[in-house]
Amino acid sequence: MAAALEHPLTEAQSGLWFAQRLDPANPIFNTAHYLDIRGDLDVEAFRAAVDRTAAEAEALSLRFVEKNGEVFQTLDPTHRPLLQIVDVSASVDPVAEAMAAMRRDHETPLDPTRDPLAANILFLMGPQRFLWSLRVHHLATDGFGMALLTNRTAELYNAARGGPAPGPVFNPIARVWEEDAAYRASDKRTADAAYWREIMGDAPEVASLAPGKATTAHRFHRIERALPPEVTARLRARADAGRLSWPDVLTAIGAAYVRRFSGAEEAVIGVPWMGRMGNASARTPAMIMNVPPLRLTLDEDAPLDEQLVLASKALIKTRRHGRYRSEQLRRDLGLIGGARRLYGPLVNVLPFDLPPRFAGLDTTLKVLGTGPVDDISFTFRGDAAPVLTLEVDANPDLYTLDEAAAHAERLAAFLTNALHAETLGEVPIATPGEAARELEAFNATAHPVPDTTLTALLEAAMKATPDAPALTFGEQTLTYAELDRRTAALASALTARGVGRESLVAVALPRSLELVIALVATLRAGGAYLPLDLEHPAERIAAIVRAAGPTVVLAHDDIGGAFGEALLAPADWPLDGAAPAVAQGGEDAAYVIYTSGSTGDPKGVLVEHRAIVNRLLWMQAEYGVGAQTRILQKTPATFDVSVWEFFLALISGGELVVAPPGAHRDPAAIAGLIRRHAITDLHFVPSMLSAFLADPAAKGIAVAHVFCSGEELPAELRDRFHQTVSAELHNLYGPTEAAVDVSYWAAGPEDTSRPMPIGWPVWNTRLVILDERLRPVAPGMAAICIWAAFSWRAAI
Repeated sequence: MAAALEHPLTEAQSGLWFAQRLDPANPIFNTAHYLDIRGDLDVEAFRAAVDRTAAEAEALSLRFVEKNGEVFQTLDPTHRPLLQIVDVSASVDPVAEAMAAMRRDHETPLDPTRDPLAANILFLMGPQRFLWSLRVHHLATDGFGMALLTNRTAELYNAARGGPAPGPVFNPIARVWEEDAAYRASDKRTADAAYWREIMGDAPEVASLAPGKATTAHRFHRIERALPPEVTARLRARADAGRLSWPDVLTAIGAAYVRRFSGAEEAVIGVPWMGRMGNASARTPAMIMNVPPLRLTLDEDAPLDEQLVLASKALIKTRRHGRYRSEQLRRDLGLIGGARRLYGPLVNVLPFDLPPRFAGLDTTLKVLGTGPVDDISFTFRGDAAPVLTLEVDANPDLYTLDEAAAHAERLAAFLTNALHAETLGEVPIATPGEAARELEAFNATAHPVPDTTLTALLEAAMKATPDAPALTFGEQTLTYAELDRRTAALASALTARGVGRESLVAVALPRSLELVIALVATLRAGGAYLPLDLEHPAERIAAIVRAAGPTVVLAHDDIGGAFGEALLAPADWPLDGAAPAVAQGGEDAAYVIYTSGSTGDPKGVLVEHRAIVNRLLWMQAEYGVGAQTRILQKTPATFDVSVWEFFLALISGGELVVAPPGAHRDPAAIAGLIRRHAITDLHFVPSMLSAFLADPAAKGIAVAHVFCSGEELPAELRDRFHQTVSAELHNLYGPTEAAVDVSYWAAGPEDTSRPMPIGWPVWNTRLVILDERLRPVAPGMAAICIWAAFSWRAAI
């Protein structure tokens, strides 16, 4: 084919062309590397070698033309990237100046219809050091082509310096065009398409190693990590023992890492395929590479050698059908749109990509960019004899630089351990450093807590400030002395009804003064309170009462008929009486809360005094709760958040303001209570906080602290909060079994985290990240296991 003729885009070029046209200002389509050369370089011989290579590599002289909605390519000799020589040896910092120039060149977006697609620059650093920069647009060549270019230059240079005669010239680009056209019209392409539709038709949604989704960014994070010779030796030995190729072993272990970290049932990764075996393109720099998907379900309990064989067979099939373009497969599967993915992270092995051998010179190859990075790519570069470098390229819209570095360290450790393992299940994913940070630094929560009870804390506060307001409901307020008297009298009556240490007292009262009196009196009688929600179906309430068997039920007469002789109605409560002397301990039960029953029958969770004391004293210290504090109690007593609402102010000399029944669902009513009673601290579940912020009555509210728990707190809601309300916002997390909350996070206006973390562990609590097998995992993974010094008892 005559060079002057115009030719349509190849399939490999088409996807890149349209991606470039959709984002023409994005320089990510430039590929680039540089060679650090040390020694007595013959600059003129080097120039001649580079220029001859550029002349042979016709793809470097391509120019693209749009006509009537179609795109064509032609050869333009004026676009040939002849070597430019730039002398920076007189600079104060030649390396910095050369690197800055390379970055500018690499980060300049190109218009393929106007700009030359490639550039060769030799920076003269000094008499014994040179940097050769090669930058090529991805439309012209791929990573294999970049290696062809540098190796051909070395061949020609060495021949000019008296070495062996160079090999044959590159094949003309027309041979690549002919092969592309032949494949498009072939039965092989039809068979490949059918294969991929069958393999990927039921593929799960691909998993990322980061939350959220993003499109290709204009830059990427890069981390490089050299693997030690003992690892590469073990890699080759493990591969040889299984009669496998070591690149396939690397790919399989990389897929296992992706699967483990993402928590997916199977790994769906991208495996770049050079597509040059037996083709003219094996000797032609051009854009050929494809990234087909690889689905692997890796059994972590099966012998690893068996899993490696299965992975190798899957890779062989992938390569057999690898010419079918991934862009077309996405269209076949309906995966249209930037955020809809065919595969997750890439695992790429480049055994051919070594620094070229220039006679008499030491060279080091540094890759600056290999093209678009959608998510994260793990590239192993070298021949593993012994050179092997792990490169991690990460989309900065999904990963921070520290996260990319952590993946590099973690994957290297995972690989090292896997090469010595019998099964994948025994391979840890957390590095020793991560495990140490999690168990020691992150969980350094030991804090002295007095050996006391919630009862003792309440009684001490009542004695300390008898005349201070303790409890307000509507227009009624009780001082601490009045609360002391009322709760002592009821505690005495409860004792007379048989309540003692760890007796259960059911409380079925609406929000009121009487509700708080009932809870405190139960504790003073030595019992544990069991809240019942009057809005629940009668059948559920009856079932809980039957299962728990409370000694007494505190409820009004109008609903008390169902409780028989156990009922003690507020109308029958005495107003005076001495509190009973009860020898309570920290291991005694303080309260029992029944779970929602969403996973079966409701289960009662019993929490001890020492557990809730730890939680309340932590919150008191962390947020400066004291006599100035006024807490709004609005959470139903059957939810554990109510526990700190009820008692935190009362153990601190502050005031507890109880919202009327139903007010917790009314944003305007809540705003009115906050303003009327000068509330300082209150709680919202995030969904109710969203409704509250949407109400005009919330605008301009000022309090000290707002706490959120019970649901995920979205980052968007945090930001909206700080635009509406003047207050500190804190995100709390914890299950009922662990005494309300086990972690906390300050979600202030300066917090930019997305998604919102659950934060740091509270006093005397450890949060350990575990997978489904209860193995420690890395940050960002799996579920939570809570260790606490204060136990709980369940299954009541």
